[in-house]
Amino acid sequence: MYRSTVTAADVPDIVTKVYNLNVKVVQELTSYDDHNFYVQDVSVVSDNTTHGYVLKILNSLDSQNPDIIELQTQIMLHMKNVGYPTPGVIPCKDGQLLKLMSLPARKNQNGTESTSNFIVRLFTFLPGLPLDHVKLTLNICFQIGWFAGRMDIVLKDFCLVDKPQVGKMKRKWNMSEIPNLRSKVHSVTSSEMKSVVIEVIEQFETQILTCQHMFSKGLIHGDFNECNIIVSENSHFPIEEQYSSPANSFTSMATKCQDEGKGYNISGIIDFGDTTYSLYIFEIAIAMTYVMLNQHNLSPTAAAGHVLAGYLSHITVSQIELQHLRLCICARLVQSIVMGYFTFSEDPSNRYILTHASRAWPLLNTLWQMSDSTLLQLLNVPNHLS
Repeated sequence: MYRSTVTAADVPDIVTKVYNLNVKVVQELTSYDDHNFYVQDVSVVSDNTTHGYVLKILNSLDSQNPDIIELQTQIMLHMKNVGYPTPGVIPCKDGQLLKLMSLPARKNQNGTESTSNFIVRLFTFLPGLPLDHVKLTLNICFQIGWFAGRMDIVLKDFCLVDKPQVGKMKRKWNMSEIPNLRSKVHSVTSSEMKSVVIEVIEQFETQILTCQHMFSKGLIHGDFNECNIIVSENSHFPIEEQYSSPANSFTSMATKCQDEGKGYNISGIIDFGDTTYSLYIFEIAIAMTYVMLNQHNLSPTAAAGHVLAGYLSHITVSQIELQHLRLCICARLVQSIVMGYFTFSEDPSNRYILTHASRAWPLLNTLWQMSDSTLLQLLNVPNHLS
């Protein structure tokens, strides 16, 4: 797998050719696997958007599955149509939602530049800031869980449609793929870290993946991290709906969040590239993992507890699922560590890859020495739930 070598200078021609739009200003955005460009000041606007667009050039591996990418795009349209704050999808001038293009790729061993097929899509740009640009608060943590749970509820409607491709939606970042990390563990140079990583993978496989019948499943976003969450100061969050759900047993948390509710609110969710049909416990564990890695002196367990409280506003989590949260969080941390260091070894120029991997080990080491019951107590999970 590799990214295209398209530069900002190449983008205007691509946008004109595929979308018949004239681009005046382009800025490259950070990305893990793909190439993203922010397109501003377009002279021909087909949908009255005022915030510009994001051109997404998918990596070469995922571009080999256009049917799956088409399905991901339809999911985004479904979310947009029901009022969920996600980017709009701009069709190509031929009416298609994506375009497979031959674009510059990495150089061959002899130094000549090669080309490869990459899927290209254009999305409306969501105004606001990525969550990693602002201070994380308990209020935002609650909202993260709330939006994740709300999304999983809305996605249930999409699954009711006869779409057999849903079961084929798999990417390397899906947590069901964690056993495959064994082939990449060599990239972790610390012997202590490597030992824990191997233990986590083994326990995750035996206690979670081989016992999936014990856990509830559905279509999930699969990557609720701070880079995929957009916040704005002037956005509205449905306060009454947020705190009135009888499913939310964390009433003290909810009241505190309501008092703290001024400031930034979540205004959008982006990047459906890891959407898959999987365990709901993975959705919440992923969201909890990333707030626990926050760099704003916010207690990791307080942050994670508020995410869980928000999620429980929409989704019921069983006792057995709660008791396996610690293992799932540890597994996500392992995934971040191994994938981060392995991918960085292949592309040292992309330091964005280490965004989470470099911070994951201290948290993993702490959680792995902790019992499940201790973590649930720190998360403030009521006894009747845990």
